[in-house]
Amino acid sequence: MRLVKPFLLIFVLTLAVSCAASCAASSTGGSSHPSVSDVTSAWFQIRTKLLTQDYNLPDLETQLNGFKDITNRFIHSPIGDLFLTHRTFEMDKIAEIESSVDELILLLNSNDDLQIMIIMDIDQKLELLQSVDTDLSDTSHLNYFLLFFFFSVVTLIIILALGFIYSSLEKAEKREQQSLAFSRETMIIQEQERSRIARELHDTIAQDLWRLSFQTESIIKTENQTERNRLCGEVVNEQKNMIKRIKNICDNLAPPDFKYHRLDNALQNLCYNFEQRTNIECQLILHPELQFGFLNTDKQLQVFRITQEALANIEKHSRASDASASVEVSVLVRNTTEGNFLLCVSDNGCGFSMQNHDFLRQIRTKGHFGLWNMTERAASIGGELIIDSEVGEGTVITLRIGGDL
Repeated sequence: MRLVKPFLLIFVLTLAVSCAASCAASSTGGSSHPSVSDVTSAWFQIRTKLLTQDYNLPDLETQLNGFKDITNRFIHSPIGDLFLTHRTFEMDKIAEIESSVDELILLLNSNDDLQIMIIMDIDQKLELLQSVDTDLSDTSHLNYFLLFFFFSVVTLIIILALGFIYSSLEKAEKREQQSLAFSRETMIIQEQERSRIARELHDTIAQDLWRLSFQTESIIKTENQTERNRLCGEVVNEQKNMIKRIKNICDNLAPPDFKYHRLDNALQNLCYNFEQRTNIECQLILHPELQFGFLNTDKQLQVFRITQEALANIEKHSRASDASASVEVSVLVRNTTEGNFLLCVSDNGCGFSMQNHDFLRQIRTKGHFGLWNMTERAASIGGELIIDSEVGEGTVITLRIGGDL
């Protein structure tokens, strides 16, 4: 719809130029002034009578004066002025027709040889006039064609430019909408993450502090030294456990510094902490000739976060610890034959159905942002995330990043 008005304007301009060209053409060949064909036609009638000697002298004089008048009016017409501008020498000779006609009138009853010479002279001048008319007509037609062709090219360029501008604006608007949608989703994820951290602090640290406070009060009220020593030992153990929980929370929130730590070491610590925290066996398989030097710190961080999110989803939803297989979770990191970086996180948990093609959008609308967040992270670094799962068959999440990215 945005291109309707520009296209309509271009159409009106094209129509206006065409009308102007038609008007110009009609003005050069209208009936208000005699044309070259009128001049030659009038002379042809007179010439035939002169050569056949079939004429009445008064009538012939009238015709010759009429021919002289037509010739004179043509020379002073807009076409004659145009001819005079472009072919001055030829038009000066053609203007001599008037004097030749006057001589012919005087010689109507005299020497026939001289009449024939004047007739031939007028014939030559009229042939010259026809030649000038043909040349200038061809030039005029060529100019009109070039003007039309130029205008057509300009019109095409304008249409293509408008199309390109429209396409650019449409893409920019689409990117802006995607950016706004991503910002909204990011804020939702941030709020959910804040809620998760608040719940985790409430369910762990706050509960531990409340229990330590209760135990401390019990120590104060207890007079028995043995009981007091036991309660003190429990307080120390609770403090150590609370420190571990705080450390786990910090490890999950604070990303590794990949300027000083390798990605493989960060993944080893991540899998180890996951196994210690969940009691789910997690096997990390690193290819002996693993190459990930082409991944900058941001891409390594995104790989780490995708792995972290995949393990978190396994912890929440897969029930992998109930599976019969000996290896519940496997994290494979290697390079493909093309030199790409490949990460594969698999579990033998309950899995889920992916029959709907709009699966990611559906789970996102239900408030489950884990898989969608991993997909967005992979796309942000030019990678590809493939999710494969079946109910009762576990889940396999594959991340592929090109080596030339």
